[in-house]
Order: sequence, then C-alpha cells, then structure tokens
Amino acid sequence: AFDGETGFDAGRFGFWASGFGARGSIDGSGGTASSDIHSGGTLVGLDGMAGDWLVGLYGGYSSASVGTETETAASDNYHLGLYGSRDFGPLSVRSGVSYTFSGIDTVRNVTMLGQKLEAGYDAGTLNLFGELGYRMAAGGVELEPFVNLSHSRIRTDGFTETGGTAALTVSGQSDDVTFTTLGIRAASGFDLGGATTVARGMIGWQHAFGDTATTSTARFATGDSFTIANTPIDSDALVIEAGLDFALSPAATLGIGYNGRFGDTAREHTATAKVRIAF
Repeated sequence: AFDGETGFDAGRFGFWASGFGARGSIDGSGGTASSDIHSGGTLVGLDGMAGDWLVGLYGGYSSASVGTETETAASDNYHLGLYGSRDFGPLSVRSGVSYTFSGIDTVRNVTMLGQKLEAGYDAGTLNLFGELGYRMAAGGVELEPFVNLSHSRIRTDGFTETGGTAALTVSGQSDDVTFTTLGIRAASGFDLGGATTVARGMIGWQHAFGDTATTSTARFATGDSFTIANTPIDSDALVIEAGLDFALSPAATLGIGYNGRFGDTAREHTATAKVRIAF
C-alpha cells in the first residue's frame, strides 16, 4: 500500500479480488526433459487494521499444467492464507502463512509400447514468509530496499500408474525449500486524467537452497526400486515486477502488473490484476 503523495488510504477495512495468468518454460537437464508451464487463478480476501497491524485473510483457486513431449501433469489447486504487516516509522514488517492443496493428474506416453499411463494423487504445500523493508524518499519517488525470507514444505502422496505393463509405482515424499530475496521497490504517484495513479516496480535477486534438486523413488510391478530425477529449482534467479495502480474512486483501486522470474534453466512470466474496495 502507498500513502502520502499517492493519496491511497490503506488504513481502512477492505475487500479485494485478484486474478493472474502465467506461462513459463524449463530447460531440460540431468536427464529431465524440457517443459512448458501454464497456470492461472483467482484469489479473494479481506483485510483491515487491528490496532497498529494490517491483517488479512484470503482464499482462492488456480489450475496449472506442465507438459513435455511425452508427459503432462495438470493440477487443481485450492489456496488459503493469512498475512499481516506493521510500520515502525519508515521500517515495515510483513509476514504470512499459506497452504495449498493440489489434486494432480498425470499422463505418460510410452511410445515404444503404445501405452498411455495415467495416475492421480494429492499434494500439499505449506509456505511461511517474513519480510523487512525500509522506506525512503528520493525526489518524487518512494524507494524501499527489502529482504524477504520464505520457506516451503511440499508433501506429495505416492501413486501407482494404470494403463499398461510399463506402469510405475512412485513413493510419496516431503521436500523443503527456502528462498531469500534481496531487492528494492520503487513507486511514484502522479495524476492521470484526474485520477490518482501510482507507477511501481521491483527488482531483486532470489536464492534458493534446500531440496532444490530432488529425486523420486519408483519401481515397476516387478523389479527393484530406482530413482528418477525431478525438475530442479534454479539456485539463483532475477525477479522483477512492474505495474500501475489507479484510484477508481475514493474507496476503490485497480492494479495491473507484470511479474517475471529468470533463472539459468527456468523462466516465468505472470500478468496480474487486482481490485480493492475499502469500506
């Protein structure tokens, strides 16, 4: 949220709704195939002041698909989260927790045998984050260097494919990944056709550590177990954001934006739109 010169009022209770659409690609490496990623969804939430804290609750739905030349995976994802923030002068403290339940369906084509192997299983992701930012002014621009720490635990159920003799049984597993992001945000307010408008941007460096290159344990109906390399997570990535926020009325704002993440092997582009109505 912005205040001061932008004229946006974050100190009121509000309802918000946001939508996003994303696409990306991951290069093949270490025995994994190149893949394309598509996702989209909607979140809705309520937030407001509780003493000196802004607190909020949100929920939503998204779908995602990942595909290679021979395999596809599609998921239905259900999200629930809590978040809060507080300002101590120019210092801002932000934190939150969220959980995503995913129902996943996979298809694997074994061309040599003419088999189409299918499976369905569930997964859950618990995410925690904390952030510190320090606001400062430079002319008509508000700057905020920040540091963000987030941790995700991903639990995946085991499953058995159906559809042929090449079907695999894959064991369930849990993985933990931690991300640190160092960056700077910038925002500047101006008048656009009589409406208060904010241009905003962010650039940062994100580092991932933990279970970034995992394997799964699998076996055929007969035979010993073996390991399969999963798609790795880039250890380092450039993250950027750009957007515009428009004051539609004293109580309503509309924001549109772009988010990008660029690593050695993976690239992702996301378009977002968000409406907030204060009351």
